[in-house]
Amino acid sequence: SENARRKFKFAYATTDHAAVLADPDIDAVLIATRHASHAQLVCEALRAGKATFVEKALALSREELHLIARTVSECRNDRLMVGFNRRFAPMIQAVAARFHRMEYPLVLHYRVHAGRLEPGSWYLDSSEGSRFVGESGHFFDVMAYLSQSRAVRVNAHVLQPSTSISDDRENLVVSVQYANGSVGNLLYLTQGGAKTPKEDLEVFGGGCTARLHDFERLQFFERVIARKVRVSREKGQLNELAAFVAAVRSGSPMPIPLDVLFNTTLTTLAAVQSVQAASPVDVDATFHTEQD
Repeated sequence: SENARRKFKFAYATTDHAAVLADPDIDAVLIATRHASHAQLVCEALRAGKATFVEKALALSREELHLIARTVSECRNDRLMVGFNRRFAPMIQAVAARFHRMEYPLVLHYRVHAGRLEPGSWYLDSSEGSRFVGESGHFFDVMAYLSQSRAVRVNAHVLQPSTSISDDRENLVVSVQYANGSVGNLLYLTQGGAKTPKEDLEVFGGGCTARLHDFERLQFFERVIARKVRVSREKGQLNELAAFVAAVRSGSPMPIPLDVLFNTTLTTLAAVQSVQAASPVDVDATFHTEQD
């Protein structure tokens, strides 16, 4: 942290997060710790009156998400943002610009090859939640953003070979039904070839198809016309942080509505529950039952 302070010219560095939250000169905090501490730190930051940016995952369980919801209600601070940066990527923005003009439901197919983890990776620590829970919110958020709808039902399946290896249960095929009739499929995989491109997204609807290849190439197919779109290849981190800072400075709403952050997190948790139960799971019912 001291090296970072010198490199980026921060005012000070400390290992005491309570000191940061108690500092009246700090308006916003960014939580980029490991996953298991996210929910508790979010609650502490919101209670301290800070605008709060937290990297995914927002929560590792429904209980943690309920704690955050209760904290927002009690302290009346809903200034919360989660690091779902891909919706801010220029290529995703270009896809949204095309499909948000339509009233048709969409079919979305998102294939993610995360690759295998190195032995000793902290992702393998079960107390930090699974790798899927930690990362899949990115992709569920993109599908919800493009479909302009909330997830209502999830059906998930996991790889089950006869001879198991460590990351089998990180290979999930998840089908999501949305309130407006859209359908999203997420394939989250680890066991393909090491050189497999990480992300491929296809979106279908209203006589148009968008194909995004690993944030390197974007194509649209509209009836008999195919065209390439040239936009920046970056994945939205800079735009995401700029939007957060602008909202903090102006007091305007956070870049992603709170109910969307919660729905995306619930979608992730519902996928895990669907695997465990070997049956579909209603997303909203999953959370309301915990609140009741």
